[in-house]
Amino acid sequence: MLTVDRGQGTAEVHAVLHHVETGEEVARLYAARLVKIAGGGVLLSGDDVVFRGSKSKGDRYRQSWWCVPLAAKIKTAEGAST
Repeated sequence: MLTVDRGQGTAEVHAVLHHVETGEEVARLYAARLVKIAGGGVLLSGDDVVFRGSKSKGDRYRQSWWCVPLAAKIKTAEGAST
């Protein structure tokens, strides 16, 4: 599942991938932007941030995600169809 939110205290947009069944965050794309809508999906570009320690600002690596919606309905952890 893909959601978009704003970083705390910043105007930066984040794209966030969540596990379909549990809703837990799997990956976050910082400074995300929509590059293209085509072929039934969206192409997002941004930065993956790898933190080295609790006080680290993190190292940024450019990354792109190609996201395509699932065709089938999926059962959530609560049993509801999405």
